[in-house]
Amino acid sequence: MSSEGLLFVLGEPGSLVSEQDFNAWYDIDHAPARLTVPGFNSASRYKAHDTEKPTWLAIYDLDTADTAYNDAYKSLSADAPQYEKDLVPKLETLDRRIYKLVQTAKDSTFESSLPLAAPPFFLVVESSVSDEYHDDYNKWYTDHLQEVVDVPGCIRGRRFKLDSSIELTGKPPQTGLQHQYVVLYDWASDNLTFETNPELAEVAKRAAALEISSKIKISIRRFQLHKEFTTSG
Repeated sequence: MSSEGLLFVLGEPGSLVSEQDFNAWYDIDHAPARLTVPGFNSASRYKAHDTEKPTWLAIYDLDTADTAYNDAYKSLSADAPQYEKDLVPKLETLDRRIYKLVQTAKDSTFESSLPLAAPPFFLVVESSVSDEYHDDYNKWYTDHLQEVVDVPGCIRGRRFKLDSSIELTGKPPQTGLQHQYVVLYDWASDNLTFETNPELAEVAKRAAALEISSKIKISIRRFQLHKEFTTSG
C-alpha cells in the first residue's frame, strides 16, 4: 500500500494528566478513530527509547498529505466527546505535524524483517535548513539516506518534508528555519545508538565532518513500539 503522506504527533501528558489516562484515551479512542477515515493506512504509537521529551509519538501513514485536510478527518475533532475536548488543553504537548514523502530507501531484507506493519524501533531525525542551503542539503541527503539504511539493523528510511504543523494544546508554536524535514528510520532491533552500533557511529561521524552539517539544525530521537492499531481494533 503506497503512503505518500504522514501524520506525526508528539505528545507529553504533563502534570495535569496522568500517563495512564493519556494512554487510555489514545489507545482506546483516539488512534483507532483515525483508522476509520479513508486514506489512513496505518496507525502506531511509540514511547521514547531515550531520556528526552516528548515521551510519546503517534505515526499515521496516509495515502497523501491531503488526507489530513479532508472533512472526514476534521470531523473527528469537531465531533470529539467532551472529555477529549477537556483533556487536550491540559496536556503539556500535543504537537501535530503533516508531512509529504520526499524519498524512501530500503534494505534488501525489508519485506521479510517486519512481522508487523510497524517497526519495533524508530530512529527519528529532524532537520531544519534555510533557503540558502536547501538545495545542498537535499543533494547530500539523497545519498545519506541510503548510507544509513545500509547500516546493520536499519531496514528502511523515509524522508518527509513538513507541510503544516499545529500545537493542539493551544500553546504558542515553536519556530524554525524555512524548510523542515523528518526522517523515520525503521530499526529491527534496539542497536540504534552510536554506542551499540559502531557502523552507525561511523556514518554519523562522516556526516558531521561535512560542511553542510554545520548549516542545518538536527535533532535525533529514539523510540520503541508501544502499540500498533488495526482497522479491526
